[in-house]
Amino acid sequence: MKKQLGMKYLFLLIIMMIYAAACSRTADLRSPVERIPEEERTAADQILLGARQEVQNRTRYDASYVALSYPGGDVPADRGACTDVVVVRALRKAGFDLQVLIHEDMTAHFPEYPALWDLTRPDPSIGHFRFPAEE
Repeated sequence: MKKQLGMKYLFLLIIMMIYAAACSRTADLRSPVERIPEEERTAADQILLGARQEVQNRTRYDASYVALSYPGGDVPADRGACTDVVVVRALRKAGFDLQVLIHEDMTAHFPEYPALWDLTRPDPSIGHFRFPAEE
């Protein structure tokens, strides 16, 4: 009886080892979007990958004011606050520059934007980071 039980366990162990070996060779740990060939990825795929990259970068939260170049300005890559960490950088990965889009709209329609920050004109360093400007 003991010998039969031992053989069953040995057989199960061998099956599990074969399965584990097969899985380790075929396992693809990339996300479903990362498995899409680059030339077939949509803008939404690129935005998702950009946001994921920011999370993986472990960006340090820092909400201090930084004068940015325009267009394409950004705070140092290792820090950011709210919108710039995920939205601005993720959108840029997909080819959309929120800094330019909002600044151009604020320049053309400044009186229509909420007067919440005592601004007398659009500021390309912060306008695209503020949620009411994005509404």
